[in-house]
Amino acid sequence: MAGKGCVLTTVDFPAYTVRSLGGRYFLVAGGGGQAKTGVLNAIEIFEIKKQSKHVEAKRVVRYETHTQAIMNGAVFLNGRRHVLAAGLDEHCQLYTIKHKVVTPKHNGTQQNDDGEIAVRKRKSTLVHSEAFIHADKQTTFEVEPSDKIQTDFHPDSAFQKVVRFSRDGDIMATGGADGNLRVWKYPDLTKLYQCQAHQGEIEDLDISPNGKMIVSLSNKYACVWKTKKCEKHSDLNWTQKTSAAYKFRNCQSVEFNIFFYRPS
Repeated sequence: MAGKGCVLTTVDFPAYTVRSLGGRYFLVAGGGGQAKTGVLNAIEIFEIKKQSKHVEAKRVVRYETHTQAIMNGAVFLNGRRHVLAAGLDEHCQLYTIKHKVVTPKHNGTQQNDDGEIAVRKRKSTLVHSEAFIHADKQTTFEVEPSDKIQTDFHPDSAFQKVVRFSRDGDIMATGGADGNLRVWKYPDLTKLYQCQAHQGEIEDLDISPNGKMIVSLSNKYACVWKTKKCEKHSDLNWTQKTSAAYKFRNCQSVEFNIFFYRPS
């Protein structure tokens, strides 16, 4: 029997996407959208830390996305920085996330959680020691918006529902309300291929590890496409006999190009 999970942390906004940043860091993004409810729209990055008897996640940085909430996203490591592709309504907004280690100035000041300079009330006797310098180093991230493109063109309710990068970061695939599967070249974001994959919304998609296949899900339909030219390769069928209604909700590609998909 699997053990029970634990609560790592909480956020004060609806969380729509969670993505790993490698090692012990992950990001959470979401928010209240454009409704004037006072609910924040933000990206928060956390560090997982092991305490004596439990594990917890401490917030490292918060980046506000103003009036729009990130509803979906994908991350890949591009050299020494991460790239986040985030769904903002019918657009895909790219962000660069840079990891850095900060050593506060030892002049009686330090940076608080909001990025403001706060004055130390007491000076440590270790100010000039090597132990103090290393102990006081802080890990943080810089989040900066970059390119933005429209990825869904539904005439009434355009909305990007999913975005994925290939393992090598050469291509990006998007799907949404208009049912079109679109493949983009990264980083210049030129559209390579497009096809009407489904009549309804694309709920989820994923790219195979070798980048040659893409699977897409919409309601009761799951299809595999050849990445080049967006040609249909095959359908995925759920063979379990049941009288209950179901639809495909999520999928993930693993090695050997096997797609796991979850009906509900």
